[in-house]
Amino acid sequence: MRLNRGDQIAGVDGLRLRRYFQRFGSEQVNYATVVEEFSVTKRQAEKILAELLKLEMISRCEFQHDNKMFSYQTTIQGNALGMAKAGKAVTRASADEVLGGFLDRVTAVNSWQELAHSVVSAVVFGSYLSDAKRLNDSWKEDLYQVVLRRPIECTRLIRS
Repeated sequence: MRLNRGDQIAGVDGLRLRRYFQRFGSEQVNYATVVEEFSVTKRQAEKILAELLKLEMISRCEFQHDNKMFSYQTTIQGNALGMAKAGKAVTRASADEVLGGFLDRVTAVNSWQELAHSVVSAVVFGSYLSDAKRLNDSWKEDLYQVVLRRPIECTRLIRS
């Protein structure tokens, strides 16, 4: 999941809601914590909670700590929001530049015969292989390299 600056979810800023779910997601979601985090009235907090329930980002806890106030917990969707990325997406052009630099370094390493290891293959997979103009943030993790030890030429040392 990706959040962009200015995204609104349940009438509040998506980035602030992400931070709220990170802080209070496990059984501490209630109108009091919403009031504290978003500086809203109790009525506005209850409206936000009702909207989050409708969006299935929270669900009512089976065990209620306080009879005067309902507690909620984040659902899978709410947890996904709590872990959502908010950075700028990587463009294909910048990914091509980084990959080109990596391949230049592989060539340089492989030409240096004094090194004990060499790169025998590099494999790219994941979002980089698509035609998309913007890639996943983790596309660099979609690069796999195989490094092997160079064969050593054995020479006999003769004592004289």
